[in-house]
Amino acid sequence: MTIALVEDDDETLARRAATGESSAVEELLSRVWPEVQRVALVEVGDPVLAEDAVQEALVRLLRFTSRFDPTRAFRPWLRTLVRNTCVDVLRRQGRPGEALSEASHSAPHPDRGIDLRRAARRAETALGALTPRQREVWLRCEHDGAGVAEVAEALDIAPATVRVLLHQARRTLRLRLLADDPDLAHLLGES
Repeated sequence: MTIALVEDDDETLARRAATGESSAVEELLSRVWPEVQRVALVEVGDPVLAEDAVQEALVRLLRFTSRFDPTRAFRPWLRTLVRNTCVDVLRRQGRPGEALSEASHSAPHPDRGIDLRRAARRAETALGALTPRQREVWLRCEHDGAGVAEVAEALDIAPATVRVLLHQARRTLRLRLLADDPDLAHLLGES
């Protein structure tokens, strides 16, 4: 006789986590971590600040899970929590869109003819030129490797809209980031 384990949906898992059940808390955090990271990066546009927002959002998630209404969808509630956290992080910084500090990057690799700090600032500036929706689509497709149909379903938009947003994001990044920097274009092509 084989016993099949049934995975809880997000709403049930959130309700169990709200009661303090440690296995549910652990499962919930591991399940939502990638989405929290993605939303924070899309909203903040700065990897360092996004990581701060992720940490704070996960703390808030644990603190406020009891306020989640299980008759509603969990993921939209989670995205709202993360977006609000990002707003707070940016407000505390008082400098949304400012380039990363020099201290937050490592020294250039000696085998490359490119200053990685400069490249990181340019990449951040280019990503900052995208709308939040373009960043989200670009990150899901290019970074996470999701297909157009999968992204369309996850964001509840038409596949044609995903294709348009992805095209716009790629064009903006190409113009902002790669057009006059062949070393950076080569470096990004390697990864």
